[in-house]
Amino acid sequence: MAEQCMLVERMDEALEVYYKKHGCDYDGQFGQCVNVMGLNEDDIVHEFQRDYSDCNFTDFDENFPNPSNHPEYSEARREERFNVLKRYFDIAMSYFDDVVNGKINKKKKKKKGPLPKKQQKNKPAPFDFEKNNPFCCTIDSTKDLSSWISPIQPNKLKKGMWCMNLNTGLPGCVTNINFNVGDDLMMIYKLYMPWFGREISVEHYANHELIICASGMMNNMCKKDYRIVDWDKKSVCCFDEAKNDPDEDLLWLQVSPIHDVYEQVSDAWKEQDKEDRLDAYATVLTGPYKVGDKYQMVQMVDSCRCLKKDRKVNKKKPKNKHHQKKKYKN
Repeated sequence: MAEQCMLVERMDEALEVYYKKHGCDYDGQFGQCVNVMGLNEDDIVHEFQRDYSDCNFTDFDENFPNPSNHPEYSEARREERFNVLKRYFDIAMSYFDDVVNGKINKKKKKKKGPLPKKQQKNKPAPFDFEKNNPFCCTIDSTKDLSSWISPIQPNKLKKGMWCMNLNTGLPGCVTNINFNVGDDLMMIYKLYMPWFGREISVEHYANHELIICASGMMNNMCKKDYRIVDWDKKSVCCFDEAKNDPDEDLLWLQVSPIHDVYEQVSDAWKEQDKEDRLDAYATVLTGPYKVGDKYQMVQMVDSCRCLKKDRKVNKKKPKNKHHQKKKYKN
């Protein structure tokens, strides 16, 4: 068993005890969060060395049982949650150190024999978005979006821009930027990852490396409205009205029940059935997904709403009679 898996497994065991004390069910939410973020053992330790306001684990479970009744989404509630996690992390870490130092040996003794010529160290498995895809995003490996990518200088990074996260290979929207002044200028920025609905912190040495930014993308990366023609409670079938032949350009996209947009799609589809004058539209988010040296296309339903059929642009009416043309009799 890899060392990182051993630490996560011990953390899950400790949190399961905590959840049971508060009468809640635990289903390995911490380990799932680590897999989604693609973290290894060093990354986990580093997260708990941060301040509670910068730690990515404080929001790993919305139903986390807090000992006190602080208001939801308050800083006091978040700090208390971090302190609980830190306490159980220290317990898991002490056990992990004992295993690494040989004080606890969980492995069975192997028979003596010749060692293999090449011994590979246990390394954490790379992040696999196809397996850790909670929102059921659609990946199209036939389309290359390398033209959307271009590196930029770190000092040109601004809020609202999209840049690639190297751990996941997915783009995120910059929500906050801070700088730590030391031997090397380090910038810490936060990315909102819509692909799994989580905000993560990224550290970057401003004087050393370029940031792989999605500067070739349109505003908000690429969001486009498609009219929904079918909904089977698992996926939507939609097409672009700007194209002449919708039968040849149908787009099927899965929608996860754990995503907030699932209820939007269901409500819009019901509303469309009740009102003949309404059509359901899905806003589809498209972006690059880095696999090796290539950038494949990944898509997801970002939002959904109903609009009136044959909607027309309202022409501006004159403000008063003086703006109207006068009619003269012959």
